Amino acid sequence: MKGGSEMVKRLILLSVPLLIGLAVLYTEIKATESDAPNFCVTVVQDAQPNTPVPDARVIWYQNGQEIRRSTTGSDGRTCVHLPAGTYDVYAYYPPPPNSNQSGKLLNYNHVPPTNVTIMLSPPW
Repeated sequence: MKGGSEMVKRLILLSVPLLIGLAVLYTEIKATESDAPNFCVTVVQDAQPNTPVPDARVIWYQNGQEIRRSTTGSDGRTCVHLPAGTYDVYAYYPPPPNSNQSGKLLNYNHVPPTNVTIMLSPPW
């Protein structure tokens, strides 16, 4: 019987690192999923509502504090990860300090996932 109990001990000792490794991997996968972008903004032109604006600056504020900033891609869209809450979202083109167009979305209640469109004003 002594040989059998030694084998059980070895099996347990070999299983522990495997279980720890799986737990770490699961935790990393869950963290990646929870950090996925969930607040997407598409910036479009005022005169042509279906025309996306690449390279526009988008800034998210909460309680008057800047939370996040990003730049739209060639499709006029940018996405960030933000928790649920109320945000003011501003879009500028070209990016400050040389902006001559802007748009905003005030007091937006973000409940993930969010996809919104901001229409820029005519050039100043």
